[in-house]
Amino acid sequence: MADAPITGLVVRILLRVRRFFCDNPECRSKTFVEQVDGLTRRWSRMSEELRQMLTAIAYSHALPRCTTTAPFRQADI
Repeated sequence: MADAPITGLVVRILLRVRRFFCDNPECRSKTFVEQVDGLTRRWSRMSEELRQMLTAIAYSHALPRCTTTAPFRQADI
């Protein structure tokens, strides 16, 4: 999992989580992985802090080029 850089250095988090299995034949998801609040998100390969930082950078570059006068609203990514 990638995380926000610290003093310009690349940070990679090696995280071990539990994997749960469902024996119910009607269950669409056969396996479930433990999530860590504030750090992980389902199917994500980056931390929430890095996601927020990249979102802020993307919005700061996109807004000056925006031609609409609609009010800015941050989407939930």
